[in-house]
Amino acid sequence: MSIKWYRNSITEAMHQCTSLSDFKKKYRGAFNTMERNGWEDLKMEIPGFHPHIGYHASKSKLKWTREAISAVIKQCPSLAYFHDHYDQAARVLRKNRWNDLLDLIPRKHSKPIIWTEELITDIISKCNNRNEFCTEYAAAYQAMRRNGWHHLLDSIPRNQRGETTETEWSVYRWLFPESHSVYIGISNNYARRIYQELRYSYSSPVHDHLVSTGDSYRITELHHELSAAEAADLEIAYIEKYRNEGYNVLNRNRGGSLGGYKRQGISIDDERLLTIIRETYHNYAEFKANGGRLYKECKARKLLDALFHTMPGGTGYEKYSKAELRALLSRYMTLGDFIKAHHGEYRYILSHKWHDILHERGFSPRESKMPKIPDTLGEIVEKINRGDLTQTEAAKIIGLTTHYFRKFTKGMIHQDITMQPRHANQVNTGTGQPGKRVRPSRSKESILAEIDRRFNTLSEFRNAKTFYRKVKRWGLYHDASDLLKKKQAEHASYMVL
Repeated sequence: MSIKWYRNSITEAMHQCTSLSDFKKKYRGAFNTMERNGWEDLKMEIPGFHPHIGYHASKSKLKWTREAISAVIKQCPSLAYFHDHYDQAARVLRKNRWNDLLDLIPRKHSKPIIWTEELITDIISKCNNRNEFCTEYAAAYQAMRRNGWHHLLDSIPRNQRGETTETEWSVYRWLFPESHSVYIGISNNYARRIYQELRYSYSSPVHDHLVSTGDSYRITELHHELSAAEAADLEIAYIEKYRNEGYNVLNRNRGGSLGGYKRQGISIDDERLLTIIRETYHNYAEFKANGGRLYKECKARKLLDALFHTMPGGTGYEKYSKAELRALLSRYMTLGDFIKAHHGEYRYILSHKWHDILHERGFSPRESKMPKIPDTLGEIVEKINRGDLTQTEAAKIIGLTTHYFRKFTKGMIHQDITMQPRHANQVNTGTGQPGKRVRPSRSKESILAEIDRRFNTLSEFRNAKTFYRKVKRWGLYHDASDLLKKKQAEHASYMVL
């Protein structure tokens, strides 16, 4: 009877040989299988074999013809099996593009479904609501969306909010005898939930409790085949029961949390939902990050504004408390390290004038880099409004940057006074009253002549940004535009001729 050799069985045979020649004599079939499949790396398993001595990667002695590959493929149960056990044959097949031979391998997957409106309509008729269709027949739902056949859903009712008819929920208990602790939970997938809580701290307090205490535990499924509302009520009851009996209850709230509920399982009024969220999460940011379906439910019910204005982290609360910032400061030996790591928190301390928590650590607030408001600012502003000075000239005179000059004079200067400096050839043609523009001494004709000389198209004129802004400020943009459009049209008509 012939033996079918695999990689592991060939390796075991090699361990019983003293050399490659000995292996070839004792196990000729295994040697041929190794050569045929190109498993040259297995020779390293032979005692005493060195890759630099007598090692030459040989080609398979079996000629992989189309007929030979066809015969091998017919014996393979799957495509993966063919690639794993006949690697060299697969390479020859790809090289010669004999992909039609792969049709001889039985495929586990059926041919793709051709989705039609009639087929999807028939599937929808078997569903009780839209949610069932979307979840149980995901491929059909995606085909409907892809083809834009949304009208097919008109014959099926929308998902009803309120009590669900499904009874898939369980109530379970974690009991920790050494610390006399207990945790009560609910889930619609009991086995998966236990796995998650045992391994991940974000699922529940169970993982962190086991890591910190090393307690033993017992898990009990107290009830099963419950509706979502029944499970939530029982969770609340069990938590209250164990608290009254003196247990250390690990649950952070009174129970009935809906974070893992399906949408159609929520049968709770708005007030109770908000109460549970406030008891479960410390602030609005934590709720938004970890609320999951609870957050989506509140968004659907339009309750997010109410939570934002009433939970810590919203507009009705301080972003940081003094205690939090004091604890944060205690981690740093110098003020520079604290500012480098928490610049936003440092600015928050200064804006709220909580300098006392800096002094407690022996820190002194850094001096502000903002310049002082000069005493002559009022006189300078009057000169600007009279047209005697531009804002740029005034900023240079009192030694301020443009940014701080605008900041200190906000609302004091007339809006039509520009920041641009006056040139020597500019004169004030106004009456000296505030708001009059400074116009150039040049005539309109000379400005348009310069535009005609420098530019051929309107786009070239716009790219000369400084000159372009000046022309607009002088009120000559439309004249310049008409000039260049006419020039461009004449050039185009000349090219046609």
